Amino acid sequence: MPKTENKNLNIRVPDIASGNKAQILHLLRERVKELTALHSAARILQDDAAPLPEIFSQILKLLPPAWQYPEITEARIRFDGEICVTPGFKPSRWRQTAAFRTADGKKGDIEIRYLAATPREAEGPFLAEERYLINSIAEMLQSYAERKAARQELLKARDELELRVRLRTAQLEELNETLLAEIGKRKKKEKKIRAYQQKLKRMTAEMALTEERERRDLAAELHERLGHNLALVKMKLAQQPGGEGRALLPHINEAIQVTRDLTRELGSPVLYELGFRAALESLAEQFEAKHGIKTRVSSYGGAGVLEDSVKLILFKAVRELLHNTAKHARCTDVFIRLHRSGERVRVCVSDNGCGLESGARGGSAARGGFGLFSIKERLSRFGGSIRIKSEKNRGTSVTLEVPQKKTDDTNGNQNTALRRS
Repeated sequence: MPKTENKNLNIRVPDIASGNKAQILHLLRERVKELTALHSAARILQDDAAPLPEIFSQILKLLPPAWQYPEITEARIRFDGEICVTPGFKPSRWRQTAAFRTADGKKGDIEIRYLAATPREAEGPFLAEERYLINSIAEMLQSYAERKAARQELLKARDELELRVRLRTAQLEELNETLLAEIGKRKKKEKKIRAYQQKLKRMTAEMALTEERERRDLAAELHERLGHNLALVKMKLAQQPGGEGRALLPHINEAIQVTRDLTRELGSPVLYELGFRAALESLAEQFEAKHGIKTRVSSYGGAGVLEDSVKLILFKAVRELLHNTAKHARCTDVFIRLHRSGERVRVCVSDNGCGLESGARGGSAARGGFGLFSIKERLSRFGGSIRIKSEKNRGTSVTLEVPQKKTDDTNGNQNTALRRS
């Protein structure tokens, strides 16, 4: 019976007009067996998770029934050292083989063996369609092996990545725990340092107030005892006849004046009785009278009510700056500006003198170096600061700034006084 070929499917289609019915049915049954094997193989090869030996075993069961003489057909599949055979597989002279090779170089093959002689067909005892069938299954096994290898590589890469991520995460967690522990220790240390700073600030304030009380006590002693005694001596000398006693009066007057100056220096009574602004004005008047340098005081926003420790440290700092100015500045004018903004009190002392040497601007040497350093240290204990701006032959400006809680006092006076111990 003549046969035609479908070149697209590689399957022979029988010529119905020229053959008998039995032969046509036989050929059709063969084609159905081949297509069934291909379909079943495709379904089996969809399982990427199954191990290769299991896949080969399932494919192997499809092969003998798909060939023309299944009762004498045995098969074998080999791939990369794996071998899977049907139970009756043994040497035979009638063989059909299809080899395949994966992209990574692994080799495999499918082998069909007839155990008895059969009529001759297109390829020995094998049909042409059986050649197409074994080649197709070999290609399917090749694709499956490559896909499975790629999946295994992907899973391996994923596992390695997950392992690296776990290791790195563990390292980061360990580092994080170490860092948190270090942060905890540092916070404890910082808290301890802040407590020490607060304690030092309180002690500094207490020492300053204690020192001021002692100075005021000493000023009172000078005024009440020495001042009164000198006044009494002066009065008695003035009452004595003759010129001897009167010759001592200028010296007595000078001693009385020195006593008064020391009393003002030590006691600063205006600071506690009239307030910080009034104390600056009094200090300016004394400075101008003593050194002949015109001194002006101005304020913006007022100082408000200041704590004793704050007003005392600012007053002493201004007095020390004026002392340095008289000693080194060679100026004709001094300006004292008082300003309060929010919770910051600022006092600026400036002059039109010769300016500071470069080293003194940092408070380290030359004109007023140690004095500026001392002021800076005292201010820092209260959270304050000092800024210096100076130009040669154009004067110097020193700004003192201290934090202070805001209170309402329209007169800018401090009504509280130091208690004497």
